Amino acid sequence: MNPLVAHLISGQILFTALLAMVLLIILYENCKQRGVRRLCAVLVCNSCLLGVCTAAYPWWLLGTLLATVGGWSVHSWIAVSGTVRNAITAAPIMLAWIIVVTEAGWAMRPAISPISERSVVVFGDSLSAGLGEKEGTPWPDQLRDRKHVAVTNLSEAGATTADGLKNVFQTDHVPGLVIIELGGNDLLGGVALADFEKNLDGILSHLRSHNRTVVMVELPLLPGKNAWGGTQRRLSRQYRCRLIPKRLLVDVLAAPGSTTDTLHLSQTGHQRLAEQIWSVIGPGLPSI
Repeated sequence: MNPLVAHLISGQILFTALLAMVLLIILYENCKQRGVRRLCAVLVCNSCLLGVCTAAYPWWLLGTLLATVGGWSVHSWIAVSGTVRNAITAAPIMLAWIIVVTEAGWAMRPAISPISERSVVVFGDSLSAGLGEKEGTPWPDQLRDRKHVAVTNLSEAGATTADGLKNVFQTDHVPGLVIIELGGNDLLGGVALADFEKNLDGILSHLRSHNRTVVMVELPLLPGKNAWGGTQRRLSRQYRCRLIPKRLLVDVLAAPGSTTDTLHLSQTGHQRLAEQIWSVIGPGLPSI
């Protein structure tokens, strides 16, 4: 996977672009050369747009950031008083700082509450089910073999959240932590956002009603798909489900030799994803 694409869909572009935006605003305010100032103004707007294109935040918040940047850009062409100028300059910097700090929390590995069974149930698509012998052993089975965890893998190639909703009842009599790795086929396959939200809500609601501990793999986002990430985060908060940061999955997809076609994992990729998943869930499982 191209490193720039990985940086984009992992959400790390948010940190890079907003940092660049803030530095460019500071450079603009301290530079006297008209050509440099105008270039900075253009780059500030471009950095802001690039930073928010895959950010998992509601449009009203991203719109507010864009509006403050737009206000700052307009003020650079007209004369305003010192107090107003300072306020207009500070607004996008402060809002960018708030967004970055908030996003940093989502980018950290979550802490899993200890559970009593050394057992895992996995709902996933082809990333978890594998596509046959050429991919080798899927990562859930590697957890079983390498970490000595009882694994029930209910994943299916091509599965969507609608499939997960149909199959979630199979977990009722299977103990252990539940890992959800679904949504990629919804996002890429043209499923309506409302249907994705309805299905995911149904899955998490059922699991919550049975007091299950749930971990969900966050979706890497394409530009313009912000609402999908926002929906996933909102439901994870509502049902107290832990999110495995999307950067961990993208780190695996982007690593050399991890995929067969940039989307499906090779044997090496499954090994790497198993280790990433284990780094999150391992501390919450009982010792052997």
